[in-house]
Amino acid sequence: MDRLNLYFTFDIGQRIGRLAVVRPGMELQAIALPLQLAAEGLRSLLSSSNPPLVKSRKAAELLLGFVVEMLADAQRRPRHRVSEKLIIYGDKIWDGFTISVQMELPFWHVYCVSQTLAWDTNILVEDASAMLPEDSQSKIPNEALADWRQAGRCIAFDLYTASGFHTIRATEAVIREYYVHVVGSLPRIKDRNWGAYTRGMRAKGGAEEAILRLIDNIRDRHRNPLMHPEQKLTKEEAATLLSVCVGLIIQIAKALS
Repeated sequence: MDRLNLYFTFDIGQRIGRLAVVRPGMELQAIALPLQLAAEGLRSLLSSSNPPLVKSRKAAELLLGFVVEMLADAQRRPRHRVSEKLIIYGDKIWDGFTISVQMELPFWHVYCVSQTLAWDTNILVEDASAMLPEDSQSKIPNEALADWRQAGRCIAFDLYTASGFHTIRATEAVIREYYVHVVGSLPRIKDRNWGAYTRGMRAKGGAEEAILRLIDNIRDRHRNPLMHPEQKLTKEEAATLLSVCVGLIIQIAKALS
């Protein structure tokens, strides 16, 4: 998935729009700069792969060819004047291009990502691990950070249940790290669940009770219900889960110091 630079499209439109200044009777040398800018805009549009021009490509190529021919003519005959016939011909090419673009652009997959709580959308999309203090990031597993980044992207793109799963995966990776810190090694694979983690740490002693209570609370109120196939998270529920897990991860990271 690539991020679109909307100014790129705006700039291309401005350049191609310079063709509107061409009028009958104008000397070719007077319209050379607008023609050059329009040619640059059309070439940029045709060379773009993000997104690529498809349905209107032929119309854009035809318009570019017409502009290039006029530029060449302006170099040969700079004082020659634009004829009414040339304007009529150019308008037909322009109209064909405009209609083609009107038919293609509405089907480009361009979306607006809405704000989630007070979180910066750029952070959610590009690197949600920035929600965690740098000191905390250095103490938790890379797999947890990877899942946390995916959780941020998912909630930004309205994939709330998927965000919840990634949040839980990231949090569990941190819980396992804390378990090893307290107990010394992970339990058997069949006993690797949140309930077993808190029971094992309480039995061993040395774990902060506030952390264990928070793990139990998230397990009962968020993690276990999310495991049911019929459970679907809303935006508010996914955001709440992300928020409470941020707090838990930060507390665990401090305890790992």
